[in-house]
Amino acid sequence: GATVAENGAVVNSVSLVTFDLEAAKAHVREWAGKNSVRILEEEALAREFGGFKPARAGIAFGAERQASLSCFCFNAKGAPNHVVATALGEHLRTLYGEAVAVDPAVGFTAVHGADVRTMRAATLGKIGQRLTAKGKCLVVIGGAAVDLLGDKSLGQTWLVANASDEAKARADRVLTLPFTEGVIEGLELLSCVGTD
Repeated sequence: GATVAENGAVVNSVSLVTFDLEAAKAHVREWAGKNSVRILEEEALAREFGGFKPARAGIAFGAERQASLSCFCFNAKGAPNHVVATALGEHLRTLYGEAVAVDPAVGFTAVHGADVRTMRAATLGKIGQRLTAKGKCLVVIGGAAVDLLGDKSLGQTWLVANASDEAKARADRVLTLPFTEGVIEGLELLSCVGTD
């Protein structure tokens, strides 16, 4: 099957959208300078979600992004800095609106280069159709209305606890934990399906 990344904007390592990654990085650098937050240039390509622990506080850019920008915010001990991630996310929302995603628990802020709703919906729809045709089910674990499957016959949507009330009302299941912890909860539940 196809490898889908960056909310459906990249398929098999080919970007389907045009995104000015350097301009987005410049916005982050400008905000960081005004707020006395270091950009970890020498560690500028952080491995995403694990395996990276800088020796200094600051912001590291995520590796291997083509159609979006990911930023990982760290404190002086190398732990996630939720305060910086949240403040950076608020600033970037003034520039990029709903294209910004923030997960303070892991110090993560991202700017998506595509209309996330359109790209994700189209990509998940195609995946759901292919799985359904093979007698399988798609389960989407997410945190926002953009993660909801438009056609419930294609699969289920499980949302993390911090999703909006409106989105949770339309979800097939609401998980008990927020942010990344909720995604992990959902994956653990999926790994138990069919093992009884």
